[in-house]
Amino acid sequence: MYMKIRRAKISDIKEIKSIQQKTIKYINSKDYNKKQISAWLDYNKIKNIRKRLKNKKRNIFVILDKNKIVGFGSLKIEENKLSGLYIKHDIIGKGIGSKLLRYIESFARRKGIKRLKLYSTLTAYDFYKKKGYKKIRRTHQLMNKVKLPCILMSKKL
Repeated sequence: MYMKIRRAKISDIKEIKSIQQKTIKYINSKDYNKKQISAWLDYNKIKNIRKRLKNKKRNIFVILDKNKIVGFGSLKIEENKLSGLYIKHDIIGKGIGSKLLRYIESFARRKGIKRLKLYSTLTAYDFYKKKGYKKIRRTHQLMNKVKLPCILMSKKL
């Protein structure tokens, strides 16, 4: 399977939103309640995604299979932080997330980042653990005033 990774463009917004929404609905819903899922989905509106794409402090990459976006990831260089990694819900577990994560980690290293941190969802915790990320502590993210439990993790690059 040949995959290409490139920077996300404004024209990718609808596909990014679709992947994110479906992954939250069909994958993350096993670890979060309806109120949390609803707040999370509401937080990821088109206008918010557009704002993230236009933010120069954020690097968003998409991974394509046969010219179709199948996942995306976001890196905030100034914060040494992976701020999102989503793969199309019906193809999770096929190595796409691993490939995209390796690419983002390599990009971060080239930008001088020595340690990358992230706030893992409960759902993705085992994935990141297998990739060498260490748990720092349990915490939460606020999405539209609703607390979503997560795990702060980091990895030396």
